[in-house]
Amino acid sequence: MNGPPEKQFEFVSKIKAALYLYPDYFKNIKHLLENSDVTDKKYQIIFSAILAAESIPSQQYLAQFLKDHSTDYGILRSVLPQIGIMTYVIDSSLMRSLSLLISSRDKDISSLAGLAISNLSKQYKFTDSVRHRVTNAILFAHYNSSSKNNEALLDYLKQIGNSGDESKTDFLVPYLDDPDEEVRIQAIAACRFILNQRMDSILSKWMLEKQKDSSMCQNLCNVIQLRFPEKIIRTAIYKFLEGQQNVNWPVKEQYVDYLRTYADEIPSLAKEISGLNIPDPKIKESVDALADTKTWFH
Repeated sequence: MNGPPEKQFEFVSKIKAALYLYPDYFKNIKHLLENSDVTDKKYQIIFSAILAAESIPSQQYLAQFLKDHSTDYGILRSVLPQIGIMTYVIDSSLMRSLSLLISSRDKDISSLAGLAISNLSKQYKFTDSVRHRVTNAILFAHYNSSSKNNEALLDYLKQIGNSGDESKTDFLVPYLDDPDEEVRIQAIAACRFILNQRMDSILSKWMLEKQKDSSMCQNLCNVIQLRFPEKIIRTAIYKFLEGQQNVNWPVKEQYVDYLRTYADEIPSLAKEISGLNIPDPKIKESVDALADTKTWFH
């Protein structure tokens, strides 16, 4: 276990496989975790395997671990982010432990737990709609029970951004134009994994309404580039590029690159861009060149 990284990776992979294939295997390694120093290298290597294992005994151990260290921010700071990313939670006791932590009186611990749960929700989004709804409900219930001040709102917006909670599409709309700049930025970022038609329409509308605000334009572009350019988004991009008079903003090239990425999946692209009146000659040339792209299924 003290060998080179590739040997450690191989060791962790074997433990993960054993925990997945043999439900009782956890009994064989549990003694290595008991009364151990969490900073010990051996402990950390085995613990990382447990984090990634879809094993009920392993997740029950994690649940108890969180309870035992529920007030230790130093330990939770290194564990909760990993649970959110590495662990596909299948055991209810682990989810209960996470739910208790989000209600912690320690705001830093509560925030960590919220981000872990929201990352779990993102994992569930395309694999388990029931668990996705449950985790989103936990996050919203916690926000509803909070003081709903700016700090609580910003935390919740970050959680929506991670989880991709489609049911919060309309909830986000008023915050896109909030007087507080930080709230606006987080609200835009929160839209990134909400992939429904309603959000396509909202983002397209804001792209045009805020086209004179360079910062807002860039933030919107960052989010829009994470989704497929549906027709309503493409139309907004064309109008945006046509409306930019002698403005040297990188976002224009970024939108062209975005269209280029998906050009071979859009059969109507050549027809759509034909005759566009784009004032920037460089951008005009780049857009016109997209007409030569052949669809991959042609």
